[in-house]
Amino acid sequence: MSGFAEEGKRIYGDTIPGHQADKRLLVIKQPIGVTAAITPWNFPAAMITRKAGPALAAGCTMVLKPASQTPFSALALAELANRAGIPAGVFNVVTGSAGAVGGELTSNPLVRKLSFTGSDRDWPPADGAVRERHQKSLPGAGRQRAVYRL
Repeated sequence: MSGFAEEGKRIYGDTIPGHQADKRLLVIKQPIGVTAAITPWNFPAAMITRKAGPALAAGCTMVLKPASQTPFSALALAELANRAGIPAGVFNVVTGSAGAVGGELTSNPLVRKLSFTGSDRDWPPADGAVRERHQKSLPGAGRQRAVYRL
């Protein structure tokens, strides 16, 4: 997580020369809002921190749905985030069935970005929900370990 925190210090805007000598374009980088992540059972702490670190460093909030087999890893990381001073409501863990929680995370318009790692067998609604929202998706190679980022 410290690596992502260090990168957060280097998020700058840009000033780009315009097509006219007296004009400038200003690029402002800002948080996009609520991000969500759905993680698999294997390497739970590593998968969670790889998804939450960049989102938190960019100033976004995170809603995490861990695998049903490893909810305690996610809850322990949420407790550590709390102890580290992450404000309440910034890093959130939701446990429950993949269909119910995953369906909400993919269909809720408040969720601006989604990262999903797992196979289509683990969570079939992903493709349809992504298509319904007309968002870009980046499935993993062979779609056996797909990663969706909206």
